[in-house]
Amino acid sequence: MAGQNINIISGVNWRAGFLLLCFWGCGLAYSQSIDSLKSVLQNPANSDSLNGYLHMKIGWLYYPLQENDSAGEFHFRKSLKISNNPRHLGRSAFFMHMLYEHKIDSAEHFFEMAEKQQWKTSDSTYLYHLYSNMSMYYQDAGYFQSAAENMFKALVLAEGMSDSALLAGTYVSLANIFHDFEDFEEGKKYGHYALRVARNLQETKPWLYIDALNIIAINFDDNRQYDSALYYHGLVEKFTLTLDEKISLDRTLNNMGNTLKKMGLVDSSKSYFLRAHNIIKESNSPIISYHEATVFTNLADVSSQQGNKKEAFEYLAKASRAALSSGNYEKIRDLYNMKYLVNKRAGRMDSALVNLEKHLYLRDSVLNDRNARLVKDLEVAYRTEKKEKENAELQAVTAQQSLELSAARNRNILLGAVAGIFLIIGGFGYRNLKLKQMAEKAAAEEELQKIRFQSVIETEERERIRIAKDLHDGLGQILATTKLNVASLEGDQKSGEEEELVSRSMNLLDQSITELRAISHAMMPQVLRNKGLQPAPS
Repeated sequence: MAGQNINIISGVNWRAGFLLLCFWGCGLAYSQSIDSLKSVLQNPANSDSLNGYLHMKIGWLYYPLQENDSAGEFHFRKSLKISNNPRHLGRSAFFMHMLYEHKIDSAEHFFEMAEKQQWKTSDSTYLYHLYSNMSMYYQDAGYFQSAAENMFKALVLAEGMSDSALLAGTYVSLANIFHDFEDFEEGKKYGHYALRVARNLQETKPWLYIDALNIIAINFDDNRQYDSALYYHGLVEKFTLTLDEKISLDRTLNNMGNTLKKMGLVDSSKSYFLRAHNIIKESNSPIISYHEATVFTNLADVSSQQGNKKEAFEYLAKASRAALSSGNYEKIRDLYNMKYLVNKRAGRMDSALVNLEKHLYLRDSVLNDRNARLVKDLEVAYRTEKKEKENAELQAVTAQQSLELSAARNRNILLGAVAGIFLIIGGFGYRNLKLKQMAEKAAAEEELQKIRFQSVIETEERERIRIAKDLHDGLGQILATTKLNVASLEGDQKSGEEEELVSRSMNLLDQSITELRAISHAMMPQVLRNKGLQPAPS
């Protein structure tokens, strides 16, 4: 994008345009002197409202005299302090906002004041220029999301005023914003919107037609579609040469040179840059530093590519002064990129790296995914609002037809009654469904409890069977074996006491075996042994 000149003509001389707007809106002739108004201001019988009005008028008269901005600011501040009229407050804040165009925080402060008061007066024209101005300030500072937000608000107002010139200029501004944001497809889209409107204004407002062609060409150029870019640049040059005043021919020549340079035709491109420079030297444009920054940056690049280091650095110094003087984010960013390239080609790598870091810092500070999503969301919001507005207008036309409205009302009553009946039926159905679900849930829980209870019983029965079996098969065998061993002692020659001991032991063993068998049978009844756990209870 480096070296492109995209400043639009329709936004060049804001001070003169707004001065005419103000005088037209208030009916004050410019021939009235500041001194005469100051003399009226001295009347002690004046009300605060009248004095606020007079301070606002005096501030307007000072406004086009840029060297007297401080005097204008003084009177605007006095008006803001003492007036209670929304129109006076809104316009004084509006001009304070313009005086601080290069101090974004102060511009925002007075913008908010002006916006609040202007909405009270429903002054669409002033609101349009307020949003358009703030968008331009944000764009120059590199805040593209905020620039797009305010320009979309201006677009809604322009559409409402049915002013073709404002509409075309707004489309050009949006194409310009998307170009700076490097969304070239959106830039081309809004450029073509502008061109469709501006075609009908070629005779009365030719600069709008030129702006539309230029912004389309530049978006094609930076999207690397060079043939299309040259086509639209050629249309601009051809149309401009038919006019008595060569409106912005320097921009067109510079942009054509830039496209040729990107195509590798360095020598041809330089001739276009030099022609553009000659026109700029004779220009009295209030933003001449912007145009100079563009052409000097391109000349530095071409001279560097041709191997003329001395000339390249001379042009680079001029580009630095012009870019910093313009205060434009894009020009300053492009300057650092060109300083990087020229120093790199000259073998000055330390300087090249320093300027590359500055360029990347400026670039990355705004060109990120978050801003891209926000800008897209703004466009969607604008389109949605526009669609809703169209729907509302269609509904308003329909509402005026009384017969259809009456029929619609009756239908709505009938539909409401039917819907009510369905709701009642649905309510009962829903209640029955919930009761059925609750009953099924309770039955399922009861069944689950039975299963759990049966599981506990089965576990206990298995444990009893295991114990009974262990007693019968384990301890029973031991006692039987012991009895056999003791029985083998009978019949031997023993004393009387020994015989008695053997006899008693045999009796105890018989009792133990009998008792063990009884316990084992009690713990595992015959029915369990024969039929198992499941059939046994039945």
